[in-house]
Amino acid sequence: MKKYLSLLLSVFAALSVGCGSSQDYSAMTGQSGPPRAVQPPVVRDTASLRVANPSGQTSNLVVQVDGATIDADLDAQESTMYVELGAGNHTVTITDGTNTLATTTLAAVANNYYTAVFIPTPLFAAQTTVDTPQLLTLTDDVNPSVGDLKVRLVNASNYDGQVSLFNDNEQRLLGPVEEGSTGPYVTQGAQAANSSVFVALFDLADFVDLRATFTQESNGDTLVESLVQEVGANGANITFIVNFDQPSGRAFVTALIDEATDGSRSILSSATVQAVVGIN
Repeated sequence: MKKYLSLLLSVFAALSVGCGSSQDYSAMTGQSGPPRAVQPPVVRDTASLRVANPSGQTSNLVVQVDGATIDADLDAQESTMYVELGAGNHTVTITDGTNTLATTTLAAVANNYYTAVFIPTPLFAAQTTVDTPQLLTLTDDVNPSVGDLKVRLVNASNYDGQVSLFNDNEQRLLGPVEEGSTGPYVTQGAQAANSSVFVALFDLADFVDLRATFTQESNGDTLVESLVQEVGANGANITFIVNFDQPSGRAFVTALIDEATDGSRSILSSATVQAVVGIN
């Protein structure tokens, strides 16, 4: 019997993100002032890479590229900044300071931006059909469209199954995305803008129906407020990475802002899972 993990995400409420939108975001958030300016990437002969650790329980990772350390202490739900690399093959490695946990070869193309997502080993090896630990490599879109919110969903949970994102009317917005993979960027419009609740549904093989209700990010703001601040009038591209930690009974969302100028900024949230009835 299939099992489900539901994550209630209050993330896109009251967003009007259709193409050419003239929505006044300051009116929705009570904030004033001009929106954050988006600087387009400069055309160059190099590529850029960041490494993300979406696990809420794994910290103190060492990130190396071609043997050189780019981050000596990557903690839970953190990402490195983008680092520039020459075009060509590069070896990306995650260690715990002593032992190699995961490694992959990145075939970097000039002017491309990449994210390597670390996926740890599950509590029981039989609960996954992908090799873990692993580094899942994504190609990023760091060019937002004016007034639009583009989101992609990454299933970084290390348990067999799929994940999908629904609105409060049980309409699918993103997914399904298989374990250890990512979906495409999708521009969110009215279905997301009019939703007050979002449900990330994990169709798992070995668990009872579960949900985690996410209402705030780590700094205390609501997720809605945080996302509205990012979108503004200039638009934003965001990578939603979801991870479930069975031993702690908690689920984690790491929403990375896909921007060429940094890459490490994110919106974080976590919650305790609870048994629920899955969405059909």
